[in-house]
Amino acid sequence: MRRRKCRLSAKHLLVVTTFGWFITFMVLINQLTPIRDNYTSERLAVLTEPLNAPGKETPPNAINDNTPGDETPSGKLRDATMRNLLFLRDNIMEVQYFLSNRRKDWRESEKRTMQELVNHLWLETYQILQDITGSQCHQNLKQTSDAIVAAINEIQQERDCNDSRNKLALCDLMKPCGFGCQLHHLNWCFIMSFALNRTLVLDDRTWSYDPRGWSDNFLPISKCPYPKSPSNATLGRLNVDQSERVITIPIVDMLGSAEIVKSRFLPSIPTKWAGKISQCHSAPITWYASHFIAYSMRPNGKLSDHLKKVEVSHNLNGTKYFGVHVRRSDKKSEARYHDLSEYMQYVDNIQKKFKNTSLHIDKQIYLATDEPRVLREETLDFPDYKFHGDESVATHATPGKRTSNGSLIELLTDIISMSKSQYLVCTFSSQVCRVSYELMHFERRTEDVGWRYQSLDDFYYYGGQADRRWYAEVAHLDPDQQLGEMSAKRNEALDIKGNHWDGFSKAINPATDLHFKTTRM
Repeated sequence: MRRRKCRLSAKHLLVVTTFGWFITFMVLINQLTPIRDNYTSERLAVLTEPLNAPGKETPPNAINDNTPGDETPSGKLRDATMRNLLFLRDNIMEVQYFLSNRRKDWRESEKRTMQELVNHLWLETYQILQDITGSQCHQNLKQTSDAIVAAINEIQQERDCNDSRNKLALCDLMKPCGFGCQLHHLNWCFIMSFALNRTLVLDDRTWSYDPRGWSDNFLPISKCPYPKSPSNATLGRLNVDQSERVITIPIVDMLGSAEIVKSRFLPSIPTKWAGKISQCHSAPITWYASHFIAYSMRPNGKLSDHLKKVEVSHNLNGTKYFGVHVRRSDKKSEARYHDLSEYMQYVDNIQKKFKNTSLHIDKQIYLATDEPRVLREETLDFPDYKFHGDESVATHATPGKRTSNGSLIELLTDIISMSKSQYLVCTFSSQVCRVSYELMHFERRTEDVGWRYQSLDDFYYYGGQADRRWYAEVAHLDPDQQLGEMSAKRNEALDIKGNHWDGFSKAINPATDLHFKTTRM
């Protein structure tokens, strides 16, 4: 096979240089502090010692694939170039958020000109990323994904449950919260058991959503039955006794001071795969975690038949549509109310941005909501769009009816339908929304879909995760706090706590211990 060279054309260099000067101009007038996400820190590496530690028995057929990332000069160049381009692409979006928040008094012609410039720069940066990653990244992601799925399947389905050398990790599904929350608890258990080379066994005997258990809608997570006499050994600090054949994985919120477990495991990517993933994907943590979510949610025959009927009834097969999730009801006390028009503003902007490009999305929306009035009334204000949704599904999604099996199937329909959309607009404070975003990564696991979302509140996070560490690319000084902003030196670490989607975010500067001062992204 002929190797494709990694180089930038004169046009690409012009676009990158133009945006570089644009960012520099914004920084010089003290309007923006770019920050890069340290998504390749050591926190991504799952501790591998327990798998084959000295004096420990290795289970038969244990996975031992130590294939590194592409360490060739061309691979390193592609990796460095991609990181810089991802930095540019993400900051183009932050510039757009910033300008959108401040251009209310601009003339219409000025708004259009600036919007066209920002859109053009974003699309050009996206195209350069596609040109650089190309088929090589498609192949890398496919091979790595296949290896992860094979490894999961070997641990979960192929090992002898009666062989004492094969160790188990137990997970109680009954965390007192909603389905998305319970699923993320299950995923935490799954990632931990996989890292410890243990078969995950699920305790779903008293599951609130379905008394018949997990396998009433999904394929069994493992073939091993729940032990009659489960062990009292519970995973706590990192030095868990691996000699115990059976351990229980607790709710992540209960770990308390066991921060070392969280910082090394949550979120985390095994070192043997981290290189290949980070060279080709802007959201490697989400991409990796999506494999465990997707494996847990493999539909059985009954659920598969239902999903096919829904797809046919809405005529969604082959349609490039938006996924919109409007969460109301029980979120009123946890998150700010958002009118449908706020979601549609982002939908409309993206639809116009991608029009007449390879990223074009039809004016069709799969709308999931727990408020029937949204489908019945609020959609009437947007006659140019075709909405797919079911008012009866929205009725069953209200808190009082949410834990019936019929409601679960309808919720799964919403989650899976949104995950197959081209672009997701929702609130990441909702676990259902985050599950859809995660499943989207597995649905299209050979490409980078990390950017295909817009949240109206939180940025993406994984419940119970370690602090998300970012680093300032440019110094930003506000010594007397005159602007009410956080000072940061170049390359200084910041713990980002939230994005305001207006060019600002909440952060903690560990060096000065200033909490929740506003810093520009």
